[in-house]
Amino acid sequence: MRDRQSTPDTKSHHAQPTKEREAQRTTAQEEALVTQQNPLTQTISRMGSVPSAKVHANLLSRATSDHPARSRQLMLQMQRQYGNRYVQRVVELSRQGAGEAEATPEVEAAIQRKRGGGQALDNRVQAQMESAFGTDLSRVRVHTDGEADGLNRALSARAFTTGQDIFFRQGEYSPGSSSARELLAHELTHVVQQTEKVQPKLTIGEPGDKYEQEADRVAQQVLRMPETSLQRQVILGGNATSITTSNLSGPEWKNNGQFKWWINWATDGTSGWIVQKIENTYSGTRADGTPITNASVGVTPLYYEAWEVATTGTITGSLGRTGNRDRWERPNLGSLGSQTSFSMKGTVYWTSTDPASSGFTSPGVANAGSLLSSTSAPAGIGSPLLVRGAHGTWFSDGTPALPGCFIS
Repeated sequence: MRDRQSTPDTKSHHAQPTKEREAQRTTAQEEALVTQQNPLTQTISRMGSVPSAKVHANLLSRATSDHPARSRQLMLQMQRQYGNRYVQRVVELSRQGAGEAEATPEVEAAIQRKRGGGQALDNRVQAQMESAFGTDLSRVRVHTDGEADGLNRALSARAFTTGQDIFFRQGEYSPGSSSARELLAHELTHVVQQTEKVQPKLTIGEPGDKYEQEADRVAQQVLRMPETSLQRQVILGGNATSITTSNLSGPEWKNNGQFKWWINWATDGTSGWIVQKIENTYSGTRADGTPITNASVGVTPLYYEAWEVATTGTITGSLGRTGNRDRWERPNLGSLGSQTSFSMKGTVYWTSTDPASSGFTSPGVANAGSLLSSTSAPAGIGSPLLVRGAHGTWFSDGTPALPGCFIS
């Protein structure tokens, strides 16, 4: 769920026609879904066609009473398309009545009163999540009291985020469990999104919302990481305090999984190395049914690559005249058989220790070309100085949807 920062609507002579139009639009969406042989199959065939949770809740209520078998079909389809958290929201709306999910002015006022209160993240959890996100989370406030529970019930949510404040339903803030850890990572993604001012309006996120999809993707990635790898490294790594990038070409997404993003490096460090940890994920199928995986595309899931920085500050690698560039590219996968996605994350460090002493070679990892590289971390890297990433989703017809990239 995402932020609700818009001011409450005031009553006017325009209010009723607006509600009537919304009701007519909701009914039209429901009727369009009901008349399809499989009501949800075509709802994400193109951008902007995803119905709201309210529509699915109303549809589920009708299907449960009229066609129990169709109800099960709808549930399975929603789970495949949108994930478990969305299904839980739809089921709850269906039981309570979809209209109850709308935030009243009283609810919004209560949220505003609570902002800045609550408690900080547990120290251990904060350290783990800061390592995963590569950003400072010390200002995050967690709300777990009875009022936070009531606000979540009013919004039919397990948790929601507004700015730096995360409100949890009773029992949902328990980072020791995998499901609660995933939920926390999802909401922390919204904290980062809203801190970067990409969330200008307070709304309940829907599955087609790119910010919700990004939050789900990041949460699942955090959940897959072993707990030990989330520990922030405290070894100081040299005299660099800043590593930055500038776009050289792209980012650019084309049909059938093709992607390109070239950047130039810059740093205030000297006599050391820029080290980038690369993490790759692929999922999907080709038209012939062959799974699309890291292995089938020829991508190494995790590896490290390095650029040397001279005493003069000149960056030398194997790409370009001065070697200060990095190229991220993904090939055209050909005809697709299902929705296909990839993600690529680069966590960037500085070290004053020659990576060759840690077993880095050139060529090492094939994806790194002739850069010094290895599948193991080099000695002496400190805390991340930069995190960047890219992801893309392609529909089965090969057209791109919900592409995105970030630098933090």
